[in-house]
Amino acid sequence: MDALLSTSLDMANAVLRVLTFEELGIRHTCHEMAIYRNIYQGGSPPYSEEDIDEFHNEDAELIARLESLVAEFENAYASSKDPSFYNFSKEYWRPRMNKVMAEMEEVTEEYVSGVKQVGVVLKPLGPKPPPGIESTY
Repeated sequence: MDALLSTSLDMANAVLRVLTFEELGIRHTCHEMAIYRNIYQGGSPPYSEEDIDEFHNEDAELIARLESLVAEFENAYASSKDPSFYNFSKEYWRPRMNKVMAEMEEVTEEYVSGVKQVGVVLKPLGPKPPPGIESTY
């Protein structure tokens, strides 16, 4: 597989898109609807059009991040001195995605403030802090 991807920039770019899409955890909607319509004509699809619109709205930031990352990966791979797709995925794509995923898991003050503004009450997990010490939430 590495030989094929290493010699076809278009295929390598397509695989980078799929890998990044999956890693970000974006919900599949478009192709599932098309496949379902082709296989089960006349049946009801797994998602309604309203559900799909809601998924796309909820995943909008992830989709924007996908497009940005894919452009970055395509440029980095195209300019790489090493043509091996395997090496690129191991040495560039994986470390970069690890960093992106770690950033996505961080809880920022801005996020906490936004959550509080919509009325969510955050309570710390674990033991209560000693008297006189306030929780950061």
